[in-house]
Amino acid sequence: MILKNRLLLIFFFIGTYLNINAGVFDTLRTVEPKKRESIVGEIFRNKIKPLPVEVAFKELDELLAFAKKEKDEGLVLYALQLKGFYCFNTIPALPEQGHQYYLDAIKLAEKNENNLRPDLLMHELGFNLFINRDYAKGFGYLLRADEKMKAYGYENISGVYRNLHKMAMVYSELKNYSKAIIYYEKAIEFAAQDSFYLMAFYNDVGLIYNAQKLLDKAQYSFEKIYTIAQALNDTSSYALAAGNLGDIFLQKGQLDTATTLLEKDYRLSLEFENWRSAFLAQLTLVHIDIKKNKTASAISRMEDAKQLMLKIQDLYKSNFDKFHDHEIWIEYYKQLAYFNFHIKNTTEAFLYLDSFVVLNDSINLMNDDNMLVNLETQIMAEKHLNDLLLLEKEQKYQRLIRNVIIVSFLLIVLFAIRFFVNFKKKKKMEQVKLQLKQRKTQQELNKAKSELTQIVSGLREKNLMIEQFKQELEHLKNDSNSEKIKERQKTIEDLTHANILTDDDWRRFRKMFEEVYQGFFTRLELKYPELTDSEVRLLALFKINLSNHEIASMIGISSESVRQTSFRLRKKLNIATNADLLDFAENI
Repeated sequence: MILKNRLLLIFFFIGTYLNINAGVFDTLRTVEPKKRESIVGEIFRNKIKPLPVEVAFKELDELLAFAKKEKDEGLVLYALQLKGFYCFNTIPALPEQGHQYYLDAIKLAEKNENNLRPDLLMHELGFNLFINRDYAKGFGYLLRADEKMKAYGYENISGVYRNLHKMAMVYSELKNYSKAIIYYEKAIEFAAQDSFYLMAFYNDVGLIYNAQKLLDKAQYSFEKIYTIAQALNDTSSYALAAGNLGDIFLQKGQLDTATTLLEKDYRLSLEFENWRSAFLAQLTLVHIDIKKNKTASAISRMEDAKQLMLKIQDLYKSNFDKFHDHEIWIEYYKQLAYFNFHIKNTTEAFLYLDSFVVLNDSINLMNDDNMLVNLETQIMAEKHLNDLLLLEKEQKYQRLIRNVIIVSFLLIVLFAIRFFVNFKKKKKMEQVKLQLKQRKTQQELNKAKSELTQIVSGLREKNLMIEQFKQELEHLKNDSNSEKIKERQKTIEDLTHANILTDDDWRRFRKMFEEVYQGFFTRLELKYPELTDSEVRLLALFKINLSNHEIASMIGISSESVRQTSFRLRKKLNIATNADLLDFAENI
């Protein structure tokens, strides 16, 4: 009996050990191949993502090894895709490794002709690169994939609205809102049956129109969400639409309608413990109360907003370094400054306004945005100056001067930063232009050198042929075939004539020569103005290392004439009679 119990205990521990060390993908061993990918996707979403990075990579490596062992190409491709996706979306991201995994998957997918899978993978790769700040490469992949998908026909691609949504988000990020809207409209067209995606698209479109101050179009988009959410009884989306519509009516000056919608957003957000949404709704209601001159209500709402901010901070306390939701901080500081100006607490108002300006500008700089002072900042600055004018009657002159100095200093700093950023960008553009100009100049120089070399090479080849024909002619003198002798003499005359440099030839030659040896003729004419055109031409030919014989052939005179001209030229230049004119020309 004791032995039996011990055996059971041993089997229990062995079973527990095997269970602990079992891989999350081990269940695939008993699944038929066509069902593997869907099961892998579910396991990845639910079990792989929460794992530590090292463990997750180990599991994905085992999945890839299993797929290769089973010779399941579809699963191998999917495993590479998941590894690429995980590299881009883990913390910290591993974009280089992710990029390579995607390229491996694309290469594998391309083996199957008439298959859209490579383009879909390229689209996913491009988007992951883009959101990891490799904008140029990512956008390039996205455009290439989108062109192929467009040629294939969006209507023939299942779930294409997700890809169109990514294109819209990218164009929106690039501030090309007109393009973004085109892609959003296409996405809406193909997402007609997917209500949740449809609401997300309408929300993004509404936010773009709101940013462009196209309030009627923004209102239409948010009202579409409002209607769909009501039909689905989706309270969360309903609250979001109510808040966004409230903001639109606030901008239109319809304060009562805005208040009703924002209070609805606030109440529903509290119910679902969406502290962020409740916080933003309450801050906007504070703004409306101030506009309505309801100071007591504004104070009460501001206290509620402060309590909600504490809850938001607690929510992210365990991971605060990764909390980058700048929007609520900007809105918080802005409304606190506005609120304190309203209740005449200028000291607090200036502190919050400074915090707002610093945070807003730092975000703009991080995003490499040219507009360091956006529209909202300008509005707040104007509001600040107006408030100073109102306080002029209530405060002493010295305090007013101090405040004006502070504002002026802030504006000077902002303009200095903007000037510095623009200056750096301008210098960079000038450097790029200079590099392009230098590259073009070098290309032209290389071309001219090549053409000059070809001329000299052709001349030498013709001279060689002439010499060969002359030698052959000597051998033929005793030959009775006078026709053959005449033919050779005619060939020699033609080749000799072809070598002679005409005026047109010289002009073309001089142009190429000047491109290679820039300023040669100018320096020579300035230093030795008494030289004739023939002497200048002779020095140029010496410069390119032609022999007396080659020069004679080129300009149609005898080698002896070249030597005599060279002798006279040395005297004119006042150099030794045995001096090499090539060395002289090299120093010009």
